[in-house]
Amino acid sequence: MNTFKVRIVRAAKGVYWYSDKVGQVFEVTNHNTLDCRCTGPDINGEPAENFFINKTDCVIVEDERKEIMTEFFEITAAVGRIQSEAFQEGLKMGREENAARIKGLVKALKVAIKVIKEAEAL
Repeated sequence: MNTFKVRIVRAAKGVYWYSDKVGQVFEVTNHNTLDCRCTGPDINGEPAENFFINKTDCVIVEDERKEIMTEFFEITAAVGRIQSEAFQEGLKMGREENAARIKGLVKALKVAIKVIKEAEAL
């Protein structure tokens, strides 16, 4: 039985068991032309094999480490852009609307830094 990993990207219907699991990764097997069958550890206290994922609601995760590193680099690049923008706005700090913009950029930077620190801890 060949297994592979998929990431939930959406739930076509809100009643699907995975509608609140967008972004999560599950190990699956190819079940039929429409669905993948979950394998591995229990899901919601039931055997994983009882759960199916519509193939249009997921993407195959080729290499999760590569995916994580790509996302990490995208986040750090975004932080650099925000930092640069904040610096440019800071040069024009004399106007009140720029002060509000700076506060928003600083808040975004703090969130991004927190995410980066969490990623580095993995």
